[in-house]
Amino acid sequence: MDEKFKTKEELYTHILPALKIKRKEMNLQKLTGISEIEIWNYFCNNIWNQKVNLTIGEMVDDIFKEDGINIYARRINNENNFK
Repeated sequence: MDEKFKTKEELYTHILPALKIKRKEMNLQKLTGISEIEIWNYFCNNIWNQKVNLTIGEMVDDIFKEDGINIYARRINNENNFK
């Protein structure tokens, strides 16, 4: 079944359980202080912006496959750019 989402917020809500799992996984790795919205933004800006016709399954797969250190490092790098 192909699901269509009218807004980015609707899609975020649908993907949120996978983002929560990724955040918990990162916390276990001591990569703390990252929210689900930051993880979402990481994927939107760095992974999915290069892809077309993504399915929910592909998006969830990307979330689970991505090493948390990449997400954490990008956040730290962004924070350093604003100092």
